[in-house]
Amino acid sequence: MGNIVEGKLYISAQELQEQSLEIAENVLRSDFDPDYLIALWRGGTPVGCYVHEFMQYVGKMQDPKFKLDHAPLGTFGYEDNQLQKEVKVYGIDLVLDRIKEKGHKRILVVDDVFDTGKTLATVTGMLPAELRLDVRIAVPYWKKEANKTQLKPDFYNEILPEETWIVFPHEMEQRTLEELRHKGGSYYVRVKRLQKLIQHADSPGH
Repeated sequence: MGNIVEGKLYISAQELQEQSLEIAENVLRSDFDPDYLIALWRGGTPVGCYVHEFMQYVGKMQDPKFKLDHAPLGTFGYEDNQLQKEVKVYGIDLVLDRIKEKGHKRILVVDDVFDTGKTLATVTGMLPAELRLDVRIAVPYWKKEANKTQLKPDFYNEILPEETWIVFPHEMEQRTLEELRHKGGSYYVRVKRLQKLIQHADSPGH
């Protein structure tokens, strides 16, 4: 579990990597053998990269010709940290074209967190029933009590309280300097360094 400060759960890059690899291992240990991985932009793409790389590596250990097809899919359900009434999806046509072109049938949809479920419900609802796809959902974190849909993740690592606000390692926008300090890594030091340069450039005589 990450570092909890003032009600916010700070996830380190190392933890996100480990959580992602655990998801990948759990999928590989299951009876589900995906032939197409869809990672939801933005938060699902870091997770998706780790999951895909791990599954691809292990797959090639068994079959040198193994190839797990993959693609990102743009989803926008939040703006300025506020949940929007409607989830917007970009790139679904390209994803569907790829599915039809390659004859994919077993789809693994990867995201960072299953919250209300609206984003994943919107995405899975755009996959036509006539294609008869076997679609599974994988996330490291599940806010089970926040779910507003009939869906649930097929693969997950941790169940978190509904009120938990997760700060992922790549997130900086709308974070205060103090919050960046809690994130660890070099975020805080680098921002402070650049802040001094900006202040110096804006000072009289420069």
